[in-house]
Amino acid sequence: MRIQPVAKTVLVNDRNEILLLRRSPTDVVRPGTADFPGGSVDPGEDIMEAAVREIKEESGLIIERDAIKLAYAKTSPPSTDGTILIRLLFIAKSPPNPEVQLSYEHDKYWWHPLSETMEEMDHTAWADGLEFIKGHQLLALL
Repeated sequence: MRIQPVAKTVLVNDRNEILLLRRSPTDVVRPGTADFPGGSVDPGEDIMEAAVREIKEESGLIIERDAIKLAYAKTSPPSTDGTILIRLLFIAKSPPNPEVQLSYEHDKYWWHPLSETMEEMDHTAWADGLEFIKGHQLLALL
């Protein structure tokens, strides 16, 4: 059995809009679907450092480690290969006037208000996290 943390971040701009990325059509996991910046935590890597690294890799935005807050976590049952995913959802303010630069993993981005972001997010774990964040007004902490 193996445990694999995955760190994603809900980035919020000055207009209280959330950054969504569209996974590339050639992506092997959920092609063409909405996603937050983030990905797998490398072995031995700090989860917050992983979130910061993934934000930079996937959006080109630089967020300081102390600017992100863990808002939600969900553990999956073991997959067929015995992997247990621990999905970590962080929240953070984006830099002022963010200039998003997508990686090869994504082909489009957009900023949406929270309600529209919830409609776009089709991945159950991340949608549940967003619902938790909304229900507990955690974006007000930013």
